[in-house]
Amino acid sequence: MQTITSGSSSILSSTNPIWFIIFSSLFFRTRYRILQWTGVLIGFIGVAITQGSFELQFQKGFWYAIGTGMAWGFATLLTSR
Repeated sequence: MQTITSGSSSILSSTNPIWFIIFSSLFFRTRYRILQWTGVLIGFIGVAITQGSFELQFQKGFWYAIGTGMAWGFATLLTSR
């Protein structure tokens, strides 16, 4: 919490559904419809807007929080398989 706010950390770590779709399509070749990919795109745009109008701050806390979301999405993928 020294480099980013707790709100930013919460938003970035809650990106796990987005990462779930990306990882499942990459690693397990799951096919998603265009509507689902549109949701992923809208999700990334929403995260970028909430993090400061496309001015993402690439500080150490940012990478920890985004890594948390990625790890959570990957763990969800593995437990669902």
